[in-house]
Amino acid sequence: MCRMDELTSSLARMNGAMNETLSRRARTAVVLLLSSLVVFAACKPPRPRPVPPAVAKKLSAGEAHRLQRLAQVGAGHLENGELDSSRLEEAAAIFEEISEKLPAELLGPRNLTICRYLLYDKDKTSFASVMAAAALLQKVEPDAPVSFWLLGKAAQKASPGDYAAAAEQLTVAAKKAGDDARFKYALYDVAKNQDTQTAATAAKEALSEAYDLAPSNIFILDEWMIAQAQAEDAEIGKTIVQARETLAPLQESLQKLNRHHDIGLFLDEAEEGVASGDWPKVFRNVRFCLNVTIPNDFAQSDKRWLSPHPLEYMVHDFSEAFREQYPQPIADEELIEVTFEPLPANRQAAIAGELRDAILIDFNLDRQLDLAVITANALHIYARGSDDDAWAVVASIDLSIDPQGVLAADLDWDHDHEVKDGCFDADIDFVVYGASGFVVVRNVKDQESGERRLEPVLFEQESKVLTDITTACLVDFDHDSNLDIVFATKNGVVPVLAPGDRLNHNKDLEFADVARFSSLTLPDGATITSLVPVDWDRDVDIDIVAVAAGKTVGYLENLRHGNFRWRDFGESFKPLLPASSLAVIESDANVSWDIVGAGPSGVSLVQTRTLNPGSVQPKASIVLSSESQSGLIACDFDNNAAQDVIAWTDDSVTAWRGNADGSFTEMANVIGELPSAVKQCRAADVDADGDLDLCVIGPEQISIYTNEGGNKNNWLSLRALGTADNKGAANHHGLGSLAELKAGSMYQAQVISEPVTHFGLGQEERASVLRMLWTDGIPQDVVEPARNQAICAKKVLGGSCPYIYTWTGDRYEFFTDCLWAAPIGLQLAEDVLAPTRSWEYLRIPGDRLKQRDGKYWLQLTEELWEAGYFDCARLITVDHPAEVEVYSNEKVGPASIAEFKLHTVTRHHRPRAARDQRGRDVLPIISERDDNYLRAFDKTIAPGLAEDHYLELDLGDLDSPKQVTLFMTGWIYPTDTSMNVALSRLPTENGPRPPSVLVPDADGQWQEAQAYMGFPGGKTKTIAVDLSNAFLTEDYRVRIATSAEIYWDEVFFTVDESPVEMQLTELVLDSADLHFRGFSRRLPARLNAPDRYDYEDVLQTPKWAPMKGNFSRYGDVRELLAEADDRMAILGSGDELTISFIAPADDPPDGWVRDFIMHNVGYDKDADLNTVYGQTVGPLPYQAMSAYPYPADEEYPSSPAHIDYLKNDQTRVLDAPKFWRRIKEYEPAAN
Repeated sequence: MCRMDELTSSLARMNGAMNETLSRRARTAVVLLLSSLVVFAACKPPRPRPVPPAVAKKLSAGEAHRLQRLAQVGAGHLENGELDSSRLEEAAAIFEEISEKLPAELLGPRNLTICRYLLYDKDKTSFASVMAAAALLQKVEPDAPVSFWLLGKAAQKASPGDYAAAAEQLTVAAKKAGDDARFKYALYDVAKNQDTQTAATAAKEALSEAYDLAPSNIFILDEWMIAQAQAEDAEIGKTIVQARETLAPLQESLQKLNRHHDIGLFLDEAEEGVASGDWPKVFRNVRFCLNVTIPNDFAQSDKRWLSPHPLEYMVHDFSEAFREQYPQPIADEELIEVTFEPLPANRQAAIAGELRDAILIDFNLDRQLDLAVITANALHIYARGSDDDAWAVVASIDLSIDPQGVLAADLDWDHDHEVKDGCFDADIDFVVYGASGFVVVRNVKDQESGERRLEPVLFEQESKVLTDITTACLVDFDHDSNLDIVFATKNGVVPVLAPGDRLNHNKDLEFADVARFSSLTLPDGATITSLVPVDWDRDVDIDIVAVAAGKTVGYLENLRHGNFRWRDFGESFKPLLPASSLAVIESDANVSWDIVGAGPSGVSLVQTRTLNPGSVQPKASIVLSSESQSGLIACDFDNNAAQDVIAWTDDSVTAWRGNADGSFTEMANVIGELPSAVKQCRAADVDADGDLDLCVIGPEQISIYTNEGGNKNNWLSLRALGTADNKGAANHHGLGSLAELKAGSMYQAQVISEPVTHFGLGQEERASVLRMLWTDGIPQDVVEPARNQAICAKKVLGGSCPYIYTWTGDRYEFFTDCLWAAPIGLQLAEDVLAPTRSWEYLRIPGDRLKQRDGKYWLQLTEELWEAGYFDCARLITVDHPAEVEVYSNEKVGPASIAEFKLHTVTRHHRPRAARDQRGRDVLPIISERDDNYLRAFDKTIAPGLAEDHYLELDLGDLDSPKQVTLFMTGWIYPTDTSMNVALSRLPTENGPRPPSVLVPDADGQWQEAQAYMGFPGGKTKTIAVDLSNAFLTEDYRVRIATSAEIYWDEVFFTVDESPVEMQLTELVLDSADLHFRGFSRRLPARLNAPDRYDYEDVLQTPKWAPMKGNFSRYGDVRELLAEADDRMAILGSGDELTISFIAPADDPPDGWVRDFIMHNVGYDKDADLNTVYGQTVGPLPYQAMSAYPYPADEEYPSSPAHIDYLKNDQTRVLDAPKFWRRIKEYEPAAN
């Protein structure tokens, strides 16, 4: 029996809570709607609801197909509504029509409710319209939680601060949620904010139920421990046991990232507190545990799962009954004729011995594909001089293992000949694996003869211990630019890290098992047979999709810093469970990866949609074949811009040709005459004619079949390359990088898995744009790429610091960057965090900042892959005599050497001589500030790391000076965190050594006088170095020694300068407006000079993958900059902060001039994948923290002012879909 009185009372209370928000007319509508909802809201019917008929009335086939097409259009608008709210309005209109014509179908009402909610969230419709749609939805699915969850979310917006109305709806959702912990958690998240005992009890019950359903969810686990500790619940002992089990695989990594705090000790202390009844001790230690775990990627991943996007509940297709009644017409796409013809027998490779595997690679870099063949006991390389020549063995090596498979890539960074513009080819090395272990084989070129040979790489442990290998893949899973190996064995998954020396290829490579950092638990008896590296969840790091036939299909979620966690895909991916072979493709051009699998049950495809990073939802599954298959590959052999699937059995090869609409057309009997049995197929353009040929590998024979007809369509071949001196921050061939292409209306995406990646273009003459998202997260566009395109990883700064533009009288001009002394999360080496100094004082010459309307205007922009945290911004005028120059100390370094001081200069003393470490006279280069920069080194080893070098200055004859100050103007190109981590793992290299000061002793030997003198932070700045106590004799020579990539413009010094009168005035901050601006065009490069930017030339499309977390709301943020109080204006990529200061009423006295000092307090965090917490805004830094990340017993301030700041000012989330969909939405005219 329905409890009508209780429901009526509940809904009335909800209506009352909204009275302050809704208009009188809207309230009337809501009352009527709430009344109609009573029957459908929570009254359970007396018996299970029968399956509704597919349609309310008979439709014509034409009308049914029109509605099917309309539903597809509506789905596209809905998925893209975050980019343009007008598309949501179009989607709503479509789903209104479908709901009216097909009221019993779930697709219309569910999607309409989601549309209305998203529109309401953007203030584009009313709360009443959301409720009306929900009423329709509840008629179709009265026992599902989604509509109540959406109403609860809408109620939160309708009545800010009053959580009762939302809690009413979310309580119903939680009751109907079954085993979905997310709806329970949603109720807890709202109820915990109500200040009543009833709400507190409801919150704890909801959290308890969520924990019972998802005990391994770290975010729920932490919150439940806190709740139990606060309630002095003795059952917390069981929860601590679960926490120890869940966090054990992550414990060592957590210690590394959190200043060696041991969560195991915290849990031990908490257990002791439970046993002794010391509840403050329990609470303190579980709080420490929460502080350490919550900011990390694995907890944040669990948190994202708890906050689903409404689009995750979108329905993509009509019911099965409807589809059976109205089957969609088969796609009528005209396909070109393609056949595969065998090469003549005299041009096939004659292989001796039992074949295990083979791949097509360019072994000798002659632009022709060669064969790397694995037999029972050897690796052979077959090559040919031209297409007409016979294959011949050019290199061989005996193997010490029983091999089963082979991987190929450049592993040792031994670049060969230059291709173009400083880009180099690198030869291919090999990893051979099997049941008895693995062997790494290096490709070595004799420098005199030019001949190549194969050499084994010796290991001390891993290759001998690791056995029963079933498959493997090469992937840079820790994003340090070195390729690592992930092995699947009969006993589980083993990630093997490659910290080895990529900079000195004469040394042996090194690998290390890092499985202990990960949670890789698989079902009992699960043996993985297929591994596919891909950024599955579009969060920039590389995951690995895998299947263990009959046991599990899912992915190794990359949690960064060498951590993985196994994630089962769940019930919706069940069609792939029998598969033994997988491929990841983009089949339907919706910017979300799909998976195709082959095995005993045939070939199946599961298509997905990715709504936000970390949220991948199944969309549809398609059975391509029910016939058993042994394996598959994916490629576009007909060049129609859609990936095709080729699968094989022992005696057949079948293809399914992809169509533009995501469907497939079967092509049986692809090859007439096959080898005796088929073990494997490979696809590559063997004859270099623009289409992909087929290599079929049998137990004793390799047969190559040329593609005849595929090149009737156009194509693009992409080669990713490394740079000169190995400056690339990605592995040499970019393996694992994302390549996206737009040609006409066709969008394609592939993961780089080989040195050459092939795209079909259909009838398009060329692509409009190609975007590479390298494995270090740096994007790179090529507009209108060539048909045979080589793309070279640029030397691009992903993170540095915010930029400053100043008003110079008629425009804004680039001045410099800021916050350089305040990096947070930056690793100088693995586990070595850079110190942070939050303040700086930057000098702005008077000619670089002019008044406008009685104010001084500056622009602070965030144009790189980072977040800028501005706590305080002040401008100080410095009026002084015109004949005197004034300098601040703009160096990066501890406060002891970088303290604020104004240095006055009345006379420049130039060095008598200046030479570099090779004795070259460089005095003319550094004598004047003229943008002619000294590059005192000849070789860079990596970005930001140069060879050891020095600048030797002879200051001349000085008469026992009391004060000598050296002024050096220059700039630094920095390393990034990933490079620092990679360098720290090498036995032969260290990271950049900051500048030190050396002087000669009485014997003429150089001695270190200052180990760390500081350096100019980022773009051009001037530093002051006190040399007063540096000299040991009357020899006033000095060397500035470093291995950092620093360029010097001007060097001078002062001797015994006398104080000069100055007038300093701190100006009033008049305005501070935060808004989106975009990215300034970089001006043409100048030799050895830092980049400059044109403020007037702005690109407004997203450039960088958005960081997660809350940034500052747009608008007036003056209050946040007034004082250094830890309430910061936080800028994301593309943001601009316009600030103005009221100019003094009086000009400087006659004969005086005015310069400025800009005083900033703040921090900068770059999004490098090895920066600690680099992909998130939080944890927020604060002035009193002892370090970053701060220890477990430190927390961001929790005063009422700071809580209000977090609630009301930190509310903006960056638009991730806009970045990920940019290439699909690319319009040449707009770019």
